[in-house]
Formats: sequence, structure tokens, C-alpha cells
Amino acid sequence: MNPGQAAWFDQVLAANSLAGLDAIIEKFGVRLGFRHYVYRGRFPPLQRDQAEICIDGFPPAWRSYRVEQGLDARSHPVRRRALNSVTPILWHEFLPDYPQFYRDTRKFGLVTGVTCPLHAPRGEWSAISFGTARSGPVAERNAYDALAECQLLVCFVHEAARRILEREHRRANAKAYSPQSPQLSSRERDCLHWTAAGRTTGAIGSLLGIAERTVTFHLANARRKLGAANTHHAVSKAITLGLVAPD
Repeated sequence: MNPGQAAWFDQVLAANSLAGLDAIIEKFGVRLGFRHYVYRGRFPPLQRDQAEICIDGFPPAWRSYRVEQGLDARSHPVRRRALNSVTPILWHEFLPDYPQFYRDTRKFGLVTGVTCPLHAPRGEWSAISFGTARSGPVAERNAYDALAECQLLVCFVHEAARRILEREHRRANAKAYSPQSPQLSSRERDCLHWTAAGRTTGAIGSLLGIAERTVTFHLANARRKLGAANTHHAVSKAITLGLVAPD
């Protein structure tokens, strides 16, 4: 790997979002002479629904056509081959077997291209495709020459996507399992604050301009919301959670 290639792949690994990864793949494709690109990845340990993630830089008109025709990613012959292959795929290899399909793709600027798959442990899978509207021997030679870099790229993109999904997965789990701070009213916080300062319920009532029984009512609500055994326990939990500032 030369220094120029290393710099590109460092950018891939530094991506901190799928949008950032999208921009880098697009630039990489342009550098190799391709206008269109698509990345698909599947990461079963990180995705409960087993869905594929997709970064789609193919023509919008092609996506609309696929929807109109009821075609999904699984209907694409190249994708089916990629799921069962570890070597790069040149699109022209499929022309004899799917002539109508490729007549359709040509209408949308997807004529010559390459798809590079990657299969990783735990059922993880990625593939990158680059395509161009150009055809003929020169375009095919360009696609062939790009095979090595494209295959290396999918390895780095897979790792970057896995890191991004893993980070999102950790954040989602932390949010799901972290205790939620109780929603105390302003009066409940005030009563806890003055209790923490050592004031009696009568004194707190005088300070806040409310009846002592109302102070008792607010403290009882605060204990219930905080799951506290007594008022002192409620004060301690409220301070720990940052709901009440220590006096």
C-alpha cells in the first residue's frame, strides 16, 4: 500500500457516521473513475432485525424504477453472487445470463462496474459496487484495474461501519438500561432543598408561602418518585441524581 492509498483508508477508518462514510466512498469512486456506488452491510450481532445497512449512491431514477417494478436488493443477480463469493465480480460476467436485466440497468447509467464482497465472522457481510455509464474495452479495463483497490476498500469500509454500528449499539443499550431521573416538580425540589439545609416542614412552609401540610404532601410525593425509604433518603438520592444542589 502506497502513502496515497494509506491516507484514503485512514479517512475511511476515521469516519464517525454512515453519512461521513458515504462521502468518503463517493470520493474514492470518483478517484477510480466511477460515478455511481452502493455499499451494503449486514452485522447480525449488532442488528436485532438482521436488516442490511445501505449507503446508496446509485441514480435516484434507478431506485424509483426498482420500487415501481417491485425489485429489492435480493432480486439483483450480482448481489446473489456476492453473497456466495469471496472474489471480486465484474458486471459483464452476468450479461449473457441476464440480458433483460442489464438492458434495464443501462437506461439508468449502470453499464460497466465491479462488485467486491467480504464475508466476516459471526455472519457479518459487506459488499461495495462501483458503476459507470461508460462501456467498451477501455471502461472494462478500468474496472478490472480497480479490482484490487476496491477489494481492499470494502475491508476498511466494513470495519468502519462495524465500529459506527457498535458505538450506536452501546449508546442505545446504555440509554435503555440506565436509570431515568425522576421528574420532580419545582415545589418538590424546593422542599427537598430546604430539608437538606436542615429546615423543618413548618419553616419550609413559611419560606415558600405554603401550608406545612402542603410541604409534607410534596415531600411524600418526592419520596414516592425517588423510591426512597424516608425523607433523608430522598434528599440523598436527589442530590446524587443532580436534582437538588447541596446547600
